[in-house]
Formats: sequence, C-alpha cells, structure tokens
Amino acid sequence: MVMETISSRLAQYVIRYNNKEDWYDIYKYCFLLCIETAINLSCNLLIACTFGMVKEFLIFISIFFILRRTCGGLHLTSFRTCFILTNFVVFTTLIVSKVIQYRNITCWLILVCSYTVLLIVSPIENENKKMDAKERNHVVKKMYNIMIIVLILALLFSYLNQIRFLVVLTNTLLVVTISALIGKIKIS
Repeated sequence: MVMETISSRLAQYVIRYNNKEDWYDIYKYCFLLCIETAINLSCNLLIACTFGMVKEFLIFISIFFILRRTCGGLHLTSFRTCFILTNFVVFTTLIVSKVIQYRNITCWLILVCSYTVLLIVSPIENENKKMDAKERNHVVKKMYNIMIIVLILALLFSYLNQIRFLVVLTNTLLVVTISALIGKIKIS
C-alpha cells in the first residue's frame, strides 16, 4: 500500500510537468515496478553481503535476470509472494553454492541437462502477453545468443579453474530451468 501511494504521487508529479494525464496509469505502474525491484535487489544484495558472496550474487543476478527474462517462467501474482520467493531463491542458491562444491564434470552435466530442458520448453509465454510466430522466433534467437554467452562464461570459469563461480552459474541455470518448468506447467 505504501509503495502504491509513493508511485501514485510520483506519477502525479510527472504528469504535473508534462501534461499527459492519460499516461497516469503507465507512470504509476513503472514507478511501482522500479520501487519493488529496488527493494528486492537491496534485500538480495544484503543477503549476499551477509555471506560475503557479492561477486557470486552479481553472477547469479546477471544470468538469472537475462535468461529468466528471455526464457520466461513462473510469474507470481503479488509483490509479497515474489519478494519472499526471490529472496529465498537467492539465499538458497548462494548457500548451496558455498556449501556444496560440485566437481567440474558435475557442473557440466547439470549445465547440459538444464540447457536441454530450456531449449525444449522455452520461451514460456506469459498469460498476459501471447507471442505471434515472428515474435517467438525473435525471442528464440535472442535466447540462443544468451545461452551461447553463458556457455562461454562457463567455459572461461572452467578454464581458469574458478569452480566457485562455475557452481554459482550452474545453480543459477538450474533455478532458471526449474522456474521455466513450473511456469510451463502453470500455463498448461
């Protein structure tokens, strides 16, 4: 409620200066989304700082946001549930990445399995926005390019023997895959 009040006031402020009253709902939504994202990322970063895993968090959040945005997946209905689940996922991924150190071969097996599943089920359509064939093809090409970049990053981490970063990347891809599967099941 507080975030909605703040976003409403910000939207009113912007409208006062640009005289586009028909844009009120769009401004309000954008401000609300920015506030929610800032709160979520701040809490995520606090979790990462607490465990001394800021670099790992940056790897996680970069790959997660880019792949999740492209591949699609589970969409929750409220900020509260999204906030709780996102922080739980960040916390769990960082802890698992710190406590369980997979061997290089295990990471690659998980990466190959995750990639295979993502290539089969993605992109997941959002129930609020369906894709036509042209848009779907564009998203698939974009997804392939992103996956190639993530694969190159994984190869680099392996080559440089940065197993802790490879484990974070692996766990992140696993989280995106699980989100995609749940999203696919939810819309089916």
